[in-house]
Amino acid sequence: MKLKIAVIALLSIVLGCKTNTNQYFDYGKVEGNSYSNNFFNFKVNLPSDWSVQSRETMEKIAEEGVKMITADNKELESLMDASTIKTAQLLGVYKHDIGEAVEFNPSFLCMSENLSYFSGIKSGKEYYYHMLKVLDKTELKYKLEGETETIELSGEEIEKLKLSIDFLGSKIYQEYYTVIKNGFALSFVVSYINDEQRNELEKIINSVQFKN
Repeated sequence: MKLKIAVIALLSIVLGCKTNTNQYFDYGKVEGNSYSNNFFNFKVNLPSDWSVQSRETMEKIAEEGVKMITADNKELESLMDASTIKTAQLLGVYKHDIGEAVEFNPSFLCMSENLSYFSGIKSGKEYYYHMLKVLDKTELKYKLEGETETIELSGEEIEKLKLSIDFLGSKIYQEYYTVIKNGFALSFVVSYINDEQRNELEKIINSVQFKN
């Protein structure tokens, strides 16, 4: 299954603006220290001193990330290219400016994937099943940190998955929080290397509010 979002998110790489949606789709907007999205009916509070990335910057990061992930794997390269019409990066927020001299730049990403051709996916757990199949095609060596669990976030049942990967000498942890809404997989992804960074990101996750 052609799910690009997992591979992109795994390296904190974000996707550009190509997406196959309908006329009512909303990329959302940042106002002050919060991001809101009317299509998925939620908002999230953002730290005032974190760096919100422009779409142009995210596109450049995505281009380099795809090259790095696919390497000489033509099958995977084709898979990644084909999936760009289904995915959308909604928000990318990093603690530090891109390129700042830090050991690791923790991030909070929000992204969505159109599931109109995959009506069998009814839950985040089913989405993760296909996501991991894509990761298995890459050279990335990841480890599942426990089982998928269901948590409640602002009245919504969210499927949580935690991965770790050894990359460039660091052990990177990623937590995925996914819910199926309006025919899309809506995912929040946090990336960190230590408990201090995780605690900061957990505050962002806990600030998510869905409007029911």
